[in-house]
Amino acid sequence: MNFTHHQNICFTPFDLPRIELPPGATIEFLKRYGFSSQVMENHKLHQYEEEAGTVGQWKMQFSMRRVSTPDYYNRERNPNAFVKDSLDTFKDALNPHLPWEWRPEARQFFPEVIAYVEEFLPFRKITDVALVRSDNNLFPHKDQYYPSIAEETRKEWESEHQNGEPAHYRIIFDGKIDGSTFVTKRFSQSSPKIFCKMPEETNSFGLGATNCFHGSTLGDQKTLLCVFGFLDLKKQAELVERSINRFKSYVIRTEDLREL
Repeated sequence: MNFTHHQNICFTPFDLPRIELPPGATIEFLKRYGFSSQVMENHKLHQYEEEAGTVGQWKMQFSMRRVSTPDYYNRERNPNAFVKDSLDTFKDALNPHLPWEWRPEARQFFPEVIAYVEEFLPFRKITDVALVRSDNNLFPHKDQYYPSIAEETRKEWESEHQNGEPAHYRIIFDGKIDGSTFVTKRFSQSSPKIFCKMPEETNSFGLGATNCFHGSTLGDQKTLLCVFGFLDLKKQAELVERSINRFKSYVIRTEDLREL
């Protein structure tokens, strides 16, 4: 099943049940276990990201999954890894060759989130799952460009997901995206923005990975779960078709982003 008309979907809420956490649970968790995106800035390993427009200002983040290869977190053997106290960021989130597993902290504090991701989201392989908190601006960017991924792998991912848009899966927990999260046509702060809105029925949504940029203006403090990996494109197409039919008034398409 290949719904080619999904290639133009930049944003849609997903027709999936809500998943609820106690208010403030993600914020308190990130205060204890998370670290600032400034860790990436300090390592200066994202020149490709800067060129592609992917540098943001997440206040706190935590990778709920980890690479199970022992040497991955050995700074002497893997000096280019973004690590702090053995916590990686999601720079390797598009590497299909690494063995990923859930972190013990994720299993302890968020077993319901793990169950939800594994049951409801149409991934054939889940890589990283990042819990991120924003209370500041995020410039227009695309998440799929990472310097650790070989060009061939990156092109393969992009080609696959052009037929699987919107490929970036998000779940909003504390806070809200309404009036804050936006999609736009170009990597430019002056590019016209369309702000996303969410219905009450769900807190899961998708953003275009290859067909638009996205970002956030200063708004309510919010925590998002960002799920990365490789999709089952048949299940993805079915879910997107169902979602855009149910939430027609919320959907944003590439033609909506044309310059004024």
